[in-house]
Amino acid sequence: MDIDLEEHQVDLADTARRFFESRSPISAVRDWEASEAGYAPEVWREMARLGWLRLGHPESAGGVGGGVLELSVIYQAMGRTLAPVPHLESAVVSAGVLAAAGTAVAREALEQVLAGTTIVVPALAEDDAGFGPDAIALPGKLEADGALRLDGSKILVGYANSARHLLVAARTAGPSAAASGITLALVDTAAAGVQLTRLPNLAGYPLYATTFDSVTVDPQAVLGEAGAGWELLAPVLDRAAVLRAAQIQGAAERLLELSVAYAGQRTPCTRVSPSSWTPTCSCSPGAAATGNST
Repeated sequence: MDIDLEEHQVDLADTARRFFESRSPISAVRDWEASEAGYAPEVWREMARLGWLRLGHPESAGGVGGGVLELSVIYQAMGRTLAPVPHLESAVVSAGVLAAAGTAVAREALEQVLAGTTIVVPALAEDDAGFGPDAIALPGKLEADGALRLDGSKILVGYANSARHLLVAARTAGPSAAASGITLALVDTAAAGVQLTRLPNLAGYPLYATTFDSVTVDPQAVLGEAGAGWELLAPVLDRAAVLRAAQIQGAAERLLELSVAYAGQRTPCTRVSPSSWTPTCSCSPGAAATGNST
């Protein structure tokens, strides 16, 4: 559908496009993909100074306001250059949950995330690669004092090696009519029993498998009501899906531009003899279509 952007959104789109085109040329992107971090910390810090990590969050939570449209134009620009940054993981998904949780620990972590001084990434996916609360089976045991013990693993955790905390979804109860049975917790990546293993992938994206071996999470780091974590997570994931689509749209637009440019600049083809597989003549596209040769 067609969406008419307001003037400030058009200006933001132009700024974002120029920013990523200058900061994320394809040569730099390839270098970052081959690096251990998988992204450029200096680009991340500059995005924080521009206020783009606070965008989409209300001022009451430390944000600067704005909504999905403002974020979408940034994601389209990001997609055009394939700029690798942990914005979706940290500043959208994790920050959204932290803002909704509203506990003291969550508020402290949220301010650090929005300032760009801390990265928090969600650890949600498991081996069956399903989506939704039913796909979460990582066992979580709630102790009498409210602490949470985790045993199990997660996969496809983006930027886990650069994160200070993981936003982990664990199953602490069966689903009921009132709650999903999922509990969310903020887990320090340096905690005893947490192990990160990088997963190879064609895109060079920093994806990790995360193993939790009898990891104990303090009661203060449990986010929201126990057993009702998915209710905090679901609206944030809906927003993330829209932004990922905007990022893909930006990449598709750039790919179309490159394809059109390539088609307009092609050199005449060379006809090859099937019997000898050696060039016998050059031909124009029209000659190739009609079978005429020169």
